[in-house]
Amino acid sequence: MDCYMVDTQEDENSLFEYLITGLVILFFGGLYYFINHVGDDATGQPIYAVSSSSNANAATAALSTAGVVSADVSDKPDVKQASDDTTKADTTQVAEGDSAGNAVKLATTNTDQQKADEANQQAIAALAAEKAKLLGEVTALRSDRDELIATNDELIVEAEAVIKQLSTTKQAAAPQPALAQSTKAQSAQTEPQAAQTNNAGLQSYQLPDGTAVNVTDQGFEGLLKQALEVRATNTPIIFDAIYFESGASEPTKNSQSQITATAALMNGYPEVHVLIKGHTDGTGDSRNNTLLSLTRSSYMKNALVKLGIDARRINVQGVGSLEPIAPNDTEEGRNANRRIELILND
Repeated sequence: MDCYMVDTQEDENSLFEYLITGLVILFFGGLYYFINHVGDDATGQPIYAVSSSSNANAATAALSTAGVVSADVSDKPDVKQASDDTTKADTTQVAEGDSAGNAVKLATTNTDQQKADEANQQAIAALAAEKAKLLGEVTALRSDRDELIATNDELIVEAEAVIKQLSTTKQAAAPQPALAQSTKAQSAQTEPQAAQTNNAGLQSYQLPDGTAVNVTDQGFEGLLKQALEVRATNTPIIFDAIYFESGASEPTKNSQSQITATAALMNGYPEVHVLIKGHTDGTGDSRNNTLLSLTRSSYMKNALVKLGIDARRINVQGVGSLEPIAPNDTEEGRNANRRIELILND
């Protein structure tokens, strides 16, 4: 009987190899199942925590190394969707950051522009207020000018009426000269006589009617003679013996001698024209003072005309208290300001 010897050692080795091979297959099968099913959510869809293609490539490389054949993870639609969503989220965050920065810059720009607009509006309002103020001042000045012009016209009319009244009163009161005396006066005005020096050393001038008048070289008369000799025009010469009471339109009686001397001197220079300018002190209303000064200068003109001087050689002006030569707070100053000036015209 043949006997066969069985190599149990070889059988034991083969069984062990099969066991090892089965464990390896089981291990890799479990690993494959774990990879493909453990990450699924409740709906059975796999969840991949893959944020970029580089991570997907790394996982594929690891599976390949382990001997597991699987599809390319980067080719899975879900992996691509997750990557795209992550990229979009990052892009959205960047865009939101840029938008926030732009919003801050825009808000700052708007604030600066608003401040500049407010400053411009304030400047425009200030200029408008200044313009309105200047226009108001111009309007007031024009109104004052119109009022002064109207007042001056009224004063001229009133002064002419006063002069006419004074002239009528004086002519009615004065005796009518004889025909011979009138003829003599006209002849004397046409051919004025030269001044003569008398025994007292005074120069004698004649009025247009031939009346001799002694004229001193002192005071107003002396200054007027010098001005007439050298034709000193536009130089005021103050009558120093013509006196007016405050508010009076006619001089006192002792003022007549200087008026007569003035007429005699003017008669000696028939080509000379003069301006008689009246002044008052600062007492009373300015309008009344202007009228009063004009009335006084007009009285002087009328007095010279009555002595034979041609009225066309005499102009009058009244300035009231506008040109004082002394303070008005003392009696002496007010007396000095109540004055009459004679000025030779060009």
